[in-house]
Amino acid sequence: MDNESISKKYEIMMLLSPELGEDQAKKESEKIEKEITELGGAVSFNDFWGKKRLAYPVRKFTEGYYQVFLFTFPSENLKGFEKNLKLNKGVLRYLLTVTPKDYTSIYGSQVAINEEQYWADRKKKKVREPMVARKKVFVPTEMEHESKDTVEERAKKLDKILSDEIL
Repeated sequence: MDNESISKKYEIMMLLSPELGEDQAKKESEKIEKEITELGGAVSFNDFWGKKRLAYPVRKFTEGYYQVFLFTFPSENLKGFEKNLKLNKGVLRYLLTVTPKDYTSIYGSQVAINEEQYWADRKKKKVREPMVARKKVFVPTEMEHESKDTVEERAKKLDKILSDEIL
């Protein structure tokens, strides 16, 4: 088999510009999906997350539209596809990864369903750990031990320490 005809399974997460608006961002992601198929790929999973707040600014934007694709794609066409993504002004950033053969994506709506189910289950259980009374344990340090030395004895010890250090 020729190396150039190998297709691999990829996942791409894209951050689209908030200036596009939701309708235009969806059209942009459809355009990218069409480009994948035109270059010999096949999209198996498509999830548009919508507008999300970013953890940090990307090209001075604090929000963006997220899009995730899971697709198979010929390796020889990958550089051209990435070049087109870099030139696309609507794509602020993207992450393209090679995925394992048995990989299935659980993004967006599936994650939201799982999260809602988690919190619903947690509310149903209403499990509360009983408060355990803990004994306060006081362990004094050396300085906190009550000294039996008199003031004169401490002064003599201090003088001895200081004279030993000077010599």
